[in-house]
Amino acid sequence: MKTYRLASSFEALQDAANYFIVNEPSQMFLKEIPDNSIDYILTDPPHGNRIPYLELSMLWNGWLRKEADYDNEIIVSEAKDRDKDIHDYNKLLNSVLSECFRVLKPGRYFSFMFNSLDDKAWLNVVKTFHSVGFSLNAVETLGYSANSVVQDNRKNGLQTDFIITYRKSEDAAAKNKKLEFISIKNSQAYTEMIKSMKSDRSKPFQIINNIICNLLQNNQFTKISELLEVIEKI
Repeated sequence: MKTYRLASSFEALQDAANYFIVNEPSQMFLKEIPDNSIDYILTDPPHGNRIPYLELSMLWNGWLRKEADYDNEIIVSEAKDRDKDIHDYNKLLNSVLSECFRVLKPGRYFSFMFNSLDDKAWLNVVKTFHSVGFSLNAVETLGYSANSVVQDNRKNGLQTDFIITYRKSEDAAAKNKKLEFISIKNSQAYTEMIKSMKSDRSKPFQIINNIICNLLQNNQFTKISELLEVIEKI
């Protein structure tokens, strides 16, 4: 039977310890990890403005007398006393993605769970992964174990997340193909695909999933708002 030993530091993982738990912002802790030292990364960061995690945990943090680091939370918040807009979200998220690329070993993989109806959040994620040097390996969808009232009743409510797996090239000088941003409205191939799926009675979220998977696999992307508009009009 395998014995699990908690490490006191990242360096201690080289010894008898085999797991390490950290409770601090990723954009800060990752800087302490050496280059090319991680075998695999799996992360499910906040998806833009979908859930303001720390704000929702204020009661529990107060009860447990925990000091929450609101300044470094990677989130989009509508709270007027917080400067947590999409620009701050993208800036902090990008710093994490860049650090992930640095610490990941060449030839290894990074799985990123994400979904959003926000154009800026999606476009930033796609562009950042591409610009730091990751290459796409696979795109899959993950259904939720239980839907919320919003997911069941809101028009175009998200009902899955994407698991986007990227690979860090073993060749440091390798260049990705140019990322192409297209207009779904002006793409006959994608509009025909949407028509076909609608005729098969696919739900909007299923069409969105299919189109986004195809776009990413073809090194393309588009505005989610435009995609939703085309789905409604066809």
